[in-house]
Amino acid sequence: MPNCTIGNNCNIGQNVVISPEVVLGNNVKVQNNVSIYTGVICEDDVFLGPSMVFTNVINPRSAVNRRGQYAKTIVKKGVSIGANATIVCGNDLGEYCFIGAGTVVTKYVPPYALIVGNPGKQIGWISEYGHRLHFDKNGMAICEESGEKYLLENNQMVDLKGQYEGIKKEVLQNLNEVLDTGAFINGPLVKQFANDMESYLDAKIVIPCANGTDALQIAMMALGLKSGDEVIVPAFTYVATAEVIALLQLTPVMVDVDPDTFNLTADIVEKAITPKTKLIVPVHLYGQCAEMEGIMKLAEKHNIWVVEDNAQAIGADYSFSDGRKVKSGVIGHIGCTSFYPSKNLGAYGDGGAIFTNDEELGKKIQMIANHGQSARYYHDYIGCNSRLDSMQAAVLIPKLKRLDQYAKSRNQVADYYDNAFKGVKELQTPKRFENSTHVFHQYTLRVLNGKRDELKKYLDEKGIPNMIYYPVPLYDQKAFKSPVNDHLKLENTEILCQQVISLPIHTEMNEEQMEY
Repeated sequence: MPNCTIGNNCNIGQNVVISPEVVLGNNVKVQNNVSIYTGVICEDDVFLGPSMVFTNVINPRSAVNRRGQYAKTIVKKGVSIGANATIVCGNDLGEYCFIGAGTVVTKYVPPYALIVGNPGKQIGWISEYGHRLHFDKNGMAICEESGEKYLLENNQMVDLKGQYEGIKKEVLQNLNEVLDTGAFINGPLVKQFANDMESYLDAKIVIPCANGTDALQIAMMALGLKSGDEVIVPAFTYVATAEVIALLQLTPVMVDVDPDTFNLTADIVEKAITPKTKLIVPVHLYGQCAEMEGIMKLAEKHNIWVVEDNAQAIGADYSFSDGRKVKSGVIGHIGCTSFYPSKNLGAYGDGGAIFTNDEELGKKIQMIANHGQSARYYHDYIGCNSRLDSMQAAVLIPKLKRLDQYAKSRNQVADYYDNAFKGVKELQTPKRFENSTHVFHQYTLRVLNGKRDELKKYLDEKGIPNMIYYPVPLYDQKAFKSPVNDHLKLENTEILCQQVISLPIHTEMNEEQMEY
Protein backbone atom coordinates (compact mmCIF):
# COMPACT_ATOMS: atom_id res chain seq x y z
CA MET A 1 0.00 0.00 0.00
CA PRO A 2 2.68 2.55 -0.96
CA ASN A 3 1.79 6.25 -0.59
CA CYS A 4 -1.62 5.40 0.87
CA THR A 5 -3.27 7.39 3.64
CA ILE A 6 -5.34 5.46 6.16
CA GLY A 7 -7.10 7.33 8.96
CA ASN A 8 -7.84 6.45 12.57
CA ASN A 9 -10.15 3.64 13.70
CA CYS A 10 -10.35 1.99 10.27
CA ASN A 11 -11.37 -1.67 10.05
CA ILE A 12 -9.99 -3.64 7.11
CA GLY A 13 -11.11 -7.23 6.47
CA GLN A 14 -9.42 -10.20 4.81
CA ASN A 15 -8.25 -10.42 1.17
CA VAL A 16 -8.58 -6.65 0.66
CA VAL A 17 -6.66 -5.03 -2.21
CA ILE A 18 -5.59 -1.42 -1.65
CA SER A 19 -3.57 0.05 -4.52
CA PRO A 20 -1.02 2.88 -4.24
CA GLU A 21 -2.16 6.44 -3.43
CA VAL A 22 -5.57 5.43 -2.07
CA VAL A 23 -6.93 7.66 0.71
CA LEU A 24 -9.14 6.30 3.51
CA GLY A 25 -10.50 8.72 6.11
CA ASN A 26 -11.30 8.03 9.74
CA ASN A 27 -13.60 5.18 10.80
CA VAL A 28 -13.76 3.57 7.35
CA LYS A 29 -14.97 -0.04 7.43
CA VAL A 30 -13.71 -2.26 4.60
CA GLN A 31 -15.26 -5.75 4.49
CA ASN A 32 -13.64 -8.92 3.07
CA ASN A 33 -12.54 -9.22 -0.57
CA VAL A 34 -12.88 -5.50 -1.39
CA SER A 35 -10.72 -3.96 -4.15
CA ILE A 36 -9.80 -0.29 -3.85
CA TYR A 37 -7.71 0.95 -6.76
CA THR A 38 -5.57 4.03 -7.32
CA GLY A 39 -7.57 7.24 -7.52
CA VAL A 40 -10.12 6.38 -4.81
CA ILE A 41 -10.58 8.81 -1.93
CA CYS A 42 -12.92 7.72 0.88
CA GLU A 43 -13.85 10.36 3.42
CA ASP A 44 -14.77 9.59 7.05
CA ASP A 45 -17.36 6.97 8.10
CA VAL A 46 -17.54 5.13 4.77
CA PHE A 47 -18.74 1.51 4.69
CA LEU A 48 -17.49 -0.76 1.87
CA GLY A 49 -19.45 -4.03 1.74
CA PRO A 50 -18.03 -7.52 1.00
CA SER A 51 -16.55 -8.07 -2.47
CA MET A 52 -17.41 -4.60 -3.77
CA VAL A 53 -14.93 -3.10 -6.22
CA PHE A 54 -13.81 0.26 -7.55
CA THR A 55 -12.54 0.35 -11.12
CA ASN A 56 -9.72 2.72 -12.02
CA VAL A 57 -10.16 3.04 -15.79
CA ILE A 58 -13.28 3.21 -17.96
CA ASN A 59 -12.29 0.63 -20.57
CA PRO A 60 -9.58 -1.74 -19.28
CA ARG A 61 -7.71 -3.94 -21.76
CA SER A 62 -5.03 -6.45 -20.83
CA ALA A 63 -2.88 -5.56 -23.84
CA VAL A 64 -3.15 -1.78 -23.34
CA ASN A 65 -1.41 0.05 -20.50
CA ARG A 66 -3.82 2.71 -19.28
CA ARG A 67 -2.23 3.69 -15.98
CA GLY A 68 -2.02 7.25 -17.22
CA GLN A 69 -5.81 7.30 -17.55
CA TYR A 70 -6.66 6.46 -13.94
CA ALA A 71 -9.70 8.49 -12.91
CA LYS A 72 -10.28 9.90 -9.44
CA THR A 73 -13.36 8.75 -7.50
CA ILE A 74 -14.41 10.61 -4.35
CA VAL A 75 -16.57 8.81 -1.83
CA LYS A 76 -18.00 11.44 0.49
CA LYS A 77 -18.60 11.17 4.23
CA GLY A 78 -21.01 8.49 5.48
CA VAL A 79 -21.50 6.57 2.23
CA SER A 80 -22.51 2.89 2.42
CA ILE A 81 -21.80 0.52 -0.48
CA GLY A 82 -23.41 -2.93 -0.47
CA ALA A 83 -21.88 -6.33 -1.24
CA ASN A 84 -20.69 -7.05 -4.79
CA ALA A 85 -21.35 -3.49 -5.97
CA THR A 86 -19.13 -1.94 -8.64
CA ILE A 87 -18.25 1.75 -8.74
CA VAL A 88 -17.07 2.78 -12.20
CA CYS A 89 -14.22 5.24 -11.79
CA GLY A 90 -14.77 8.97 -12.05
CA ASN A 91 -18.28 8.88 -10.58
CA ASP A 92 -18.30 10.57 -7.20
CA LEU A 93 -20.68 9.45 -4.45
CA GLY A 94 -22.43 12.18 -2.43
CA GLU A 95 -22.64 12.31 1.36
CA TYR A 96 -24.56 9.50 3.08
CA CYS A 97 -25.81 7.98 -0.17
CA PHE A 98 -26.58 4.26 -0.07
CA ILE A 99 -25.53 1.90 -2.88
CA GLY A 100 -27.50 -1.37 -2.84
CA ALA A 101 -25.87 -4.81 -3.11
CA GLY A 102 -24.85 -5.72 -6.66
CA THR A 103 -25.39 -2.21 -8.00
CA VAL A 104 -23.22 -0.92 -10.84
CA VAL A 105 -22.71 2.83 -10.45
CA THR A 106 -22.08 4.51 -13.82
CA LYS A 107 -22.73 8.18 -12.98
CA TYR A 108 -22.58 10.71 -10.16
CA VAL A 109 -24.72 9.89 -7.12
CA PRO A 110 -26.25 12.82 -5.21
CA PRO A 111 -26.10 13.07 -1.41
CA TYR A 112 -28.58 10.87 0.50
CA ALA A 113 -29.67 9.05 -2.68
CA LEU A 114 -30.65 5.36 -2.59
CA ILE A 115 -29.27 3.60 -5.70
CA VAL A 116 -29.94 0.04 -6.90
CA GLY A 117 -29.65 -2.02 -10.09
CA ASN A 118 -27.43 -2.43 -13.15
CA PRO A 119 -26.94 0.27 -14.20
CA GLY A 120 -27.64 1.95 -10.88
CA LYS A 121 -30.84 4.01 -10.67
CA GLN A 122 -32.11 6.16 -7.86
CA ILE A 123 -35.23 4.78 -6.18
CA GLY A 124 -35.45 7.12 -3.20
CA TRP A 125 -33.66 8.97 -0.44
CA ILE A 126 -32.05 7.77 2.79
CA SER A 127 -31.15 9.38 6.10
CA GLU A 128 -27.77 9.52 7.83
CA TYR A 129 -29.00 6.62 9.98
CA GLY A 130 -29.76 4.49 6.90
CA HIS A 131 -33.56 4.73 6.91
CA ARG A 132 -35.75 5.41 3.86
CA LEU A 133 -37.07 8.96 3.79
CA HIS A 134 -40.69 9.66 2.87
CA PHE A 135 -41.23 13.28 1.91
CA ASP A 136 -44.48 15.17 2.26
CA LYS A 137 -45.86 17.63 -0.30
CA ASN A 138 -43.69 20.37 1.17
CA GLY A 139 -40.52 18.37 0.62
CA MET A 140 -40.06 17.53 4.33
CA ALA A 141 -39.16 14.13 5.79
CA ILE A 142 -38.22 12.90 9.29
CA CYS A 143 -35.81 10.06 10.06
CA GLU A 144 -37.70 7.43 12.05
CA GLU A 145 -34.70 6.68 14.29
CA SER A 146 -33.04 10.02 14.95
CA GLY A 147 -35.99 12.36 14.44
CA GLU A 148 -33.83 14.54 12.20
CA LYS A 149 -35.68 16.57 9.60
CA TYR A 150 -34.71 16.57 5.92
CA LEU A 151 -35.72 19.13 3.32
CA LEU A 152 -35.30 18.56 -0.41
CA GLU A 153 -33.26 21.45 -1.79
CA ASN A 154 -34.50 20.77 -5.30
CA ASN A 155 -38.13 20.27 -4.32
CA GLN A 156 -39.27 22.65 -7.03
CA MET A 157 -40.90 22.64 -10.39
CA VAL A 158 -38.35 25.14 -11.76
CA ASP A 159 -34.61 25.42 -11.01
CA LEU A 160 -34.14 29.20 -10.98
CA LYS A 161 -30.83 28.97 -9.17
CA GLY A 162 -29.31 26.75 -11.84
CA GLN A 163 -30.62 29.00 -14.60
CA TYR A 164 -29.12 32.03 -12.87
CA GLU A 165 -25.61 30.56 -13.14
CA GLY A 166 -25.83 30.84 -16.93
CA ILE A 167 -26.73 34.54 -16.92
CA LYS A 168 -25.07 35.66 -13.70
CA LYS A 169 -22.40 37.86 -15.28
CA GLU A 170 -24.87 39.80 -17.44
CA VAL A 171 -27.43 40.16 -14.67
CA LEU A 172 -24.88 41.52 -12.21
CA GLN A 173 -23.52 43.91 -14.81
CA ASN A 174 -27.03 45.22 -15.52
CA LEU A 175 -27.90 45.51 -11.82
CA ASN A 176 -24.72 47.47 -11.17
CA GLU A 177 -25.69 49.82 -13.99
CA VAL A 178 -29.05 50.45 -12.34
CA LEU A 179 -27.46 51.04 -8.95
CA ASP A 180 -24.77 53.31 -10.38
CA THR A 181 -27.23 55.47 -12.32
CA GLY A 182 -30.07 55.40 -9.78
CA ALA A 183 -32.57 54.95 -12.66
CA PHE A 184 -34.88 52.60 -10.80
CA ILE A 185 -38.16 53.58 -12.49
CA ASN A 186 -38.60 53.87 -16.27
CA GLY A 187 -34.83 53.77 -16.69
CA PRO A 188 -32.84 52.96 -19.83
CA LEU A 189 -32.93 49.21 -19.16
CA VAL A 190 -36.74 49.19 -19.08
CA LYS A 191 -36.79 50.96 -22.43
CA GLN A 192 -34.18 48.55 -23.80
CA PHE A 193 -36.20 45.57 -22.65
CA ALA A 194 -39.38 46.94 -24.27
CA ASN A 195 -37.49 47.47 -27.52
CA ASP A 196 -36.00 43.98 -27.36
CA MET A 197 -39.46 42.50 -26.80
CA GLU A 198 -40.88 44.44 -29.73
CA SER A 199 -38.16 43.01 -31.97
CA TYR A 200 -38.59 39.47 -30.64
CA LEU A 201 -42.38 39.46 -31.01
CA ASP A 202 -42.47 41.63 -34.15
CA ALA A 203 -44.86 43.86 -32.22
CA LYS A 204 -45.28 47.60 -32.74
CA ILE A 205 -45.76 48.41 -29.07
CA VAL A 206 -44.73 46.65 -25.84
CA ILE A 207 -45.72 48.26 -22.53
CA PRO A 208 -43.98 46.69 -19.49
CA CYS A 209 -46.05 46.76 -16.31
CA ALA A 210 -46.02 45.50 -12.71
CA ASN A 211 -47.47 42.00 -13.17
CA GLY A 212 -49.57 39.80 -15.41
CA THR A 213 -52.84 40.54 -13.65
CA ASP A 214 -52.30 44.27 -14.12
CA ALA A 215 -51.57 43.59 -17.79
CA LEU A 216 -54.98 41.95 -18.22
CA GLN A 217 -56.78 44.68 -16.29
CA ILE A 218 -55.14 47.54 -18.19
CA ALA A 219 -55.83 45.84 -21.52
CA MET A 220 -59.52 45.45 -20.72
CA MET A 221 -59.75 49.02 -19.39
CA ALA A 222 -58.40 50.28 -22.72
CA LEU A 223 -61.23 48.64 -24.67
CA GLY A 224 -63.97 50.85 -23.24
CA LEU A 225 -66.11 47.95 -22.08
CA LYS A 226 -69.22 48.63 -19.99
CA SER A 227 -70.71 46.97 -16.94
CA GLY A 228 -72.58 43.83 -17.95
CA ASP A 229 -70.66 43.26 -21.18
CA GLU A 230 -69.90 39.57 -21.60
CA VAL A 231 -66.37 38.22 -21.77
CA ILE A 232 -65.76 34.64 -22.90
CA VAL A 233 -63.07 32.93 -20.81
CA PRO A 234 -62.08 29.27 -20.25
CA ALA A 235 -63.31 27.70 -17.02
CA PHE A 236 -60.14 25.60 -16.83
CA THR A 237 -57.44 28.15 -16.05
CA TYR A 238 -55.88 30.24 -13.28
CA VAL A 239 -58.20 32.63 -11.50
CA ALA A 240 -56.48 35.89 -12.57
CA THR A 241 -58.14 36.02 -15.99
CA ALA A 242 -61.71 35.82 -14.69
CA GLU A 243 -60.83 37.83 -11.59
CA VAL A 244 -60.01 40.91 -13.65
CA ILE A 245 -63.24 40.53 -15.64
CA ALA A 246 -65.25 40.54 -12.41
CA LEU A 247 -63.28 43.44 -10.90
CA LEU A 248 -64.21 45.59 -13.92
CA GLN A 249 -67.89 44.65 -13.42
CA LEU A 250 -67.96 42.73 -16.65
CA THR A 251 -69.69 39.35 -16.94
CA PRO A 252 -67.39 36.32 -17.23
CA VAL A 253 -68.91 33.68 -19.50
CA MET A 254 -67.04 30.51 -18.60
CA VAL A 255 -66.72 27.93 -21.34
CA ASP A 256 -65.22 24.48 -21.75
CA VAL A 257 -61.83 23.63 -23.30
CA ASP A 258 -60.51 21.01 -25.66
CA PRO A 259 -59.63 17.94 -23.54
CA ASP A 260 -56.39 17.26 -25.42
CA THR A 261 -54.86 20.74 -25.82
CA PHE A 262 -56.54 22.21 -22.68
CA ASN A 263 -57.32 25.35 -24.70
CA LEU A 264 -60.25 27.15 -26.33
CA THR A 265 -61.39 26.19 -29.82
CA ALA A 266 -63.44 28.23 -32.28
CA ASP A 267 -66.33 25.76 -32.02
CA ILE A 268 -66.50 26.13 -28.24
CA VAL A 269 -66.32 29.93 -28.42
CA GLU A 270 -68.94 30.23 -31.15
CA LYS A 271 -71.58 28.49 -29.05
CA ALA A 272 -71.12 31.07 -26.27
CA ILE A 273 -71.38 34.23 -28.38
CA THR A 274 -74.44 36.43 -27.72
CA PRO A 275 -75.29 40.02 -28.63
CA LYS A 276 -73.68 41.02 -25.30
CA THR A 277 -70.33 39.40 -26.08
CA LYS A 278 -67.67 42.10 -26.39
CA LEU A 279 -64.43 40.26 -25.63
CA ILE A 280 -62.83 36.81 -25.93
CA VAL A 281 -59.83 35.97 -23.72
CA PRO A 282 -58.05 32.85 -24.96
CA VAL A 283 -55.58 31.53 -22.36
CA HIS A 284 -52.64 29.75 -24.01
CA LEU A 285 -52.42 27.12 -21.31
CA TYR A 286 -49.25 25.18 -20.40
CA GLY A 287 -47.22 26.49 -23.35
CA GLN A 288 -49.15 26.28 -26.63
CA CYS A 289 -51.68 28.47 -28.40
CA ALA A 290 -55.43 28.17 -28.51
CA GLU A 291 -57.09 27.83 -31.94
CA MET A 292 -56.43 31.46 -32.79
CA GLU A 293 -57.19 31.47 -36.52
CA GLY A 294 -60.76 30.33 -35.98
CA ILE A 295 -61.22 32.56 -32.94
CA MET A 296 -60.00 35.64 -34.84
CA LYS A 297 -62.43 34.89 -37.69
CA LEU A 298 -65.30 34.75 -35.18
CA ALA A 299 -64.12 37.98 -33.59
CA GLU A 300 -64.06 39.75 -36.95
CA LYS A 301 -67.48 38.38 -37.90
CA HIS A 302 -69.13 39.51 -34.67
CA ASN A 303 -67.03 42.66 -34.05
CA ILE A 304 -65.55 41.29 -30.80
CA TRP A 305 -62.22 42.19 -29.17
CA VAL A 306 -59.60 39.48 -28.49
CA VAL A 307 -57.11 39.76 -25.62
CA GLU A 308 -54.60 36.90 -25.41
CA ASP A 309 -53.52 35.70 -21.97
CA ASN A 310 -50.01 34.68 -22.95
CA ALA A 311 -48.53 34.21 -19.48
CA GLN A 312 -47.76 30.52 -20.08
CA ALA A 313 -46.83 30.52 -23.78
CA ILE A 314 -44.40 33.39 -24.38
CA GLY A 315 -42.26 32.46 -27.39
CA ALA A 316 -44.70 30.01 -28.98
CA ASP A 317 -45.31 30.35 -32.73
CA TYR A 318 -48.76 30.08 -34.32
CA SER A 319 -49.05 28.89 -37.94
CA PHE A 320 -51.97 30.17 -40.02
CA SER A 321 -53.45 28.25 -42.94
CA ASP A 322 -51.95 30.79 -45.38
CA GLY A 323 -48.43 29.97 -44.15
CA ARG A 324 -47.96 32.97 -41.86
CA LYS A 325 -46.21 32.40 -38.53
CA VAL A 326 -46.97 34.80 -35.71
CA LYS A 327 -45.73 34.86 -32.14
CA SER A 328 -48.30 34.20 -29.45
CA GLY A 329 -49.43 37.43 -27.83
CA VAL A 330 -49.56 39.47 -31.04
CA ILE A 331 -52.30 37.51 -32.82
CA GLY A 332 -55.24 39.16 -31.06
CA HIS A 333 -55.89 42.87 -30.64
CA ILE A 334 -53.90 42.88 -27.39
CA GLY A 335 -51.63 40.34 -25.72
CA CYS A 336 -50.72 40.11 -22.05
CA THR A 337 -48.02 38.21 -20.22
CA SER A 338 -46.54 37.70 -16.77
CA PHE A 339 -42.89 37.69 -15.74
CA TYR A 340 -43.53 35.84 -12.48
CA PRO A 341 -40.24 34.07 -11.60
CA SER A 342 -41.39 30.57 -12.58
CA LYS A 343 -42.55 31.62 -16.06
CA ASN A 344 -40.48 30.69 -19.11
CA LEU A 345 -39.41 34.33 -19.22
CA GLY A 346 -39.37 35.09 -15.51
CA ALA A 347 -38.05 38.04 -13.51
CA TYR A 348 -36.67 37.90 -9.97
CA GLY A 349 -39.83 39.50 -8.64
CA ASP A 350 -43.13 40.50 -10.20
CA GLY A 351 -43.49 41.88 -13.70
CA GLY A 352 -45.68 41.80 -16.77
CA ALA A 353 -46.19 43.34 -20.20
CA ILE A 354 -48.87 44.26 -22.73
CA PHE A 355 -48.38 43.92 -26.51
CA THR A 356 -50.30 45.38 -29.43
CA ASN A 357 -49.93 46.25 -33.09
CA ASP A 358 -52.66 48.89 -32.83
CA GLU A 359 -50.89 52.20 -32.27
CA GLU A 360 -54.01 54.01 -31.04
CA LEU A 361 -54.72 51.26 -28.51
CA GLY A 362 -51.04 51.24 -27.53
CA LYS A 363 -51.06 54.95 -26.66
CA LYS A 364 -54.19 54.50 -24.56
CA ILE A 365 -52.68 51.50 -22.74
CA GLN A 366 -49.52 53.49 -21.99
CA MET A 367 -51.59 56.27 -20.46
CA ILE A 368 -53.79 53.96 -18.37
CA ALA A 369 -50.71 52.20 -16.97
CA ASN A 370 -49.42 55.59 -15.80
CA HIS A 371 -52.45 57.07 -14.00
CA GLY A 372 -54.18 57.86 -17.31
CA GLN A 373 -51.71 60.65 -18.03
CA SER A 374 -51.31 62.10 -21.52
CA ALA A 375 -48.75 64.56 -20.13
CA ARG A 376 -47.43 65.19 -16.65
CA TYR A 377 -50.36 66.17 -14.38
CA TYR A 378 -52.88 65.89 -17.25
CA HIS A 379 -55.08 62.81 -16.95
CA ASP A 380 -57.28 61.76 -19.88
CA TYR A 381 -58.43 58.43 -18.42
CA ILE A 382 -58.97 56.73 -15.11
CA GLY A 383 -55.81 54.70 -14.82
CA CYS A 384 -53.52 52.89 -12.41
CA ASN A 385 -49.88 52.84 -11.37
CA SER A 386 -48.29 49.79 -12.95
CA ARG A 387 -44.67 49.77 -14.03
CA LEU A 388 -41.84 47.29 -14.46
CA ASP A 389 -38.88 48.43 -12.38
CA SER A 390 -35.36 48.61 -13.76
CA MET A 391 -34.05 45.82 -11.52
CA GLN A 392 -36.43 43.36 -13.15
CA ALA A 393 -35.53 44.61 -16.62
CA ALA A 394 -31.89 43.95 -15.73
CA VAL A 395 -32.79 40.27 -15.28
CA LEU A 396 -35.18 39.96 -18.21
CA ILE A 397 -32.84 41.35 -20.88
CA PRO A 398 -30.36 38.45 -20.78
CA LYS A 399 -33.18 35.94 -20.31
CA LEU A 400 -35.00 37.16 -23.42
CA LYS A 401 -31.85 36.52 -25.48
CA ARG A 402 -32.03 32.87 -24.38
CA LEU A 403 -35.79 32.37 -24.49
CA ASP A 404 -35.76 30.19 -27.61
CA GLN A 405 -32.96 28.07 -26.16
CA TYR A 406 -34.96 27.72 -22.95
CA ALA A 407 -37.91 26.46 -25.02
CA LYS A 408 -35.64 23.99 -26.80
CA SER A 409 -34.37 22.65 -23.46
CA ARG A 410 -37.92 22.28 -22.16
CA ASN A 411 -38.92 20.39 -25.30
CA GLN A 412 -36.02 18.00 -24.76
CA VAL A 413 -37.34 17.25 -21.27
CA ALA A 414 -40.86 16.81 -22.65
CA ASP A 415 -39.59 14.40 -25.34
CA TYR A 416 -37.79 12.38 -22.64
CA TYR A 417 -40.98 12.15 -20.58
CA ASP A 418 -43.03 11.24 -23.66
CA ASN A 419 -40.73 8.32 -24.44
CA ALA A 420 -40.60 7.23 -20.80
CA PHE A 421 -44.40 7.07 -20.56
CA LYS A 422 -44.94 5.50 -23.96
CA GLY A 423 -47.08 2.41 -23.58
CA VAL A 424 -48.42 3.36 -20.14
CA LYS A 425 -52.11 3.19 -20.96
CA GLU A 426 -53.18 4.93 -17.75
CA LEU A 427 -51.29 8.10 -18.73
CA GLN A 428 -52.02 10.50 -21.56
CA THR A 429 -49.01 12.62 -22.45
CA PRO A 430 -49.49 16.23 -23.65
CA LYS A 431 -50.94 16.58 -27.13
CA ARG A 432 -49.24 19.06 -29.43
CA PHE A 433 -51.65 21.32 -31.31
CA GLU A 434 -50.66 21.16 -34.97
CA ASN A 435 -50.92 24.93 -35.52
CA SER A 436 -48.73 25.89 -32.57
CA THR A 437 -45.26 25.19 -31.31
CA HIS A 438 -45.11 24.18 -27.65
CA VAL A 439 -42.80 25.91 -25.17
CA PHE A 440 -43.79 23.62 -22.27
CA HIS A 441 -44.34 26.02 -19.43
CA GLN A 442 -45.77 22.90 -17.82
CA TYR A 443 -45.55 19.21 -18.67
CA THR A 444 -49.06 18.07 -17.78
CA LEU A 445 -50.23 14.47 -17.81
CA ARG A 446 -53.77 13.16 -17.69
CA VAL A 447 -54.16 10.17 -15.33
CA LEU A 448 -56.97 8.17 -16.91
CA ASN A 449 -57.62 5.46 -14.32
CA GLY A 450 -59.07 7.65 -11.56
CA LYS A 451 -55.88 7.37 -9.51
CA ARG A 452 -54.44 10.86 -9.99
CA ASP A 453 -54.45 11.61 -6.27
CA GLU A 454 -52.87 8.22 -5.52
CA LEU A 455 -50.10 9.02 -8.00
CA LYS A 456 -49.61 12.41 -6.41
CA LYS A 457 -49.22 10.83 -2.98
CA TYR A 458 -46.63 8.41 -4.39
CA LEU A 459 -44.66 11.23 -6.01
CA ASP A 460 -44.76 13.24 -2.78
CA GLU A 461 -43.37 10.29 -0.83
CA LYS A 462 -40.54 9.92 -3.35
CA GLY A 463 -39.70 13.59 -3.07
CA ILE A 464 -40.66 14.26 -6.69
CA PRO A 465 -42.14 17.75 -7.15
CA ASN A 466 -45.56 17.82 -8.77
CA MET A 467 -48.48 20.22 -9.02
CA ILE A 468 -52.13 20.11 -10.01
CA TYR A 469 -52.99 22.96 -12.37
CA TYR A 470 -56.01 23.29 -11.72
CA PRO A 471 -58.02 21.25 -9.20
CA VAL A 472 -61.25 23.31 -9.21
CA PRO A 473 -63.23 24.77 -12.15
CA LEU A 474 -63.52 28.55 -12.00
CA TYR A 475 -67.33 28.34 -11.76
CA ASP A 476 -67.00 26.25 -8.58
CA GLN A 477 -64.80 28.82 -6.85
CA LYS A 478 -66.66 30.58 -4.04
CA ALA A 479 -65.72 33.97 -5.45
CA PHE A 480 -67.59 33.26 -8.69
CA LYS A 481 -70.69 31.62 -7.26
CA SER A 482 -73.78 33.25 -8.75
CA PRO A 483 -77.21 32.24 -10.03
CA VAL A 484 -75.65 32.03 -13.51
CA ASN A 485 -72.93 29.59 -12.43
CA ASP A 486 -74.77 27.61 -9.76
CA HIS A 487 -75.66 24.72 -12.05
CA LEU A 488 -72.83 25.08 -14.55
CA LYS A 489 -71.00 21.83 -15.27
CA LEU A 490 -68.62 21.65 -18.22
CA GLU A 491 -67.72 18.09 -19.15
CA ASN A 492 -64.08 18.47 -20.16
CA THR A 493 -63.27 20.93 -17.41
CA GLU A 494 -64.75 18.60 -14.77
CA ILE A 495 -62.72 15.67 -16.13
CA LEU A 496 -59.45 17.59 -16.39
CA CYS A 497 -59.70 18.90 -12.84
CA GLN A 498 -59.79 15.27 -11.70
CA GLN A 499 -57.06 14.00 -14.03
CA VAL A 500 -54.26 16.51 -14.59
CA ILE A 501 -50.90 16.48 -12.84
CA SER A 502 -47.76 18.39 -13.83
CA LEU A 503 -44.19 17.13 -13.48
CA PRO A 504 -41.01 19.19 -13.08
CA ILE A 505 -39.78 20.77 -16.30
CA HIS A 506 -37.14 23.45 -16.57
CA THR A 507 -34.09 24.49 -18.52
CA GLU A 508 -31.50 22.99 -16.17
CA MET A 509 -32.84 19.44 -15.87
CA ASN A 510 -30.31 16.69 -16.45
CA GLU A 511 -30.98 13.09 -17.47
CA GLU A 512 -30.55 11.82 -13.93
CA GLN A 513 -33.29 14.16 -12.65
CA MET A 514 -35.60 13.23 -15.51
CA GLU A 515 -35.00 9.53 -14.98
CA TYR A 516 -35.70 9.73 -11.27
